[in-house]
Amino acid sequence: MRAKISLIIILMLYNVNVFSQEDLTVLSKISTDTIGFFDILTVNFEANNYEAELKEPNFKDFEIYIDKEMSISQIYQNGIPTSKKVVTYYLKPKREGKLILESVTFEYN
Repeated sequence: MRAKISLIIILMLYNVNVFSQEDLTVLSKISTDTIGFFDILTVNFEANNYEAELKEPNFKDFEIYIDKEMSISQIYQNGIPTSKKVVTYYLKPKREGKLILESVTFEYN
């Protein structure tokens, strides 16, 4: 029998400080909202500009199972550059019960 853990996502989507006229869009995705104690949770933070810097979040209810992965892509379409940055964390719960993923901050100049 597998113990289940419920996750509460509080304002995890984003806190964005924007200092230019270009709009920054940030998305966050989690692999599931209920996991077993020995399961791994995948959390992705995606920004529509590769220059956006993610401040290291504090995962107090989780331990980082694998170091973060970062993916950057840049595409030129009809002479217009677009870019994307994805930061992925693999997290393991420290305990059973309701766990919280706190908000993250992206800085963009």
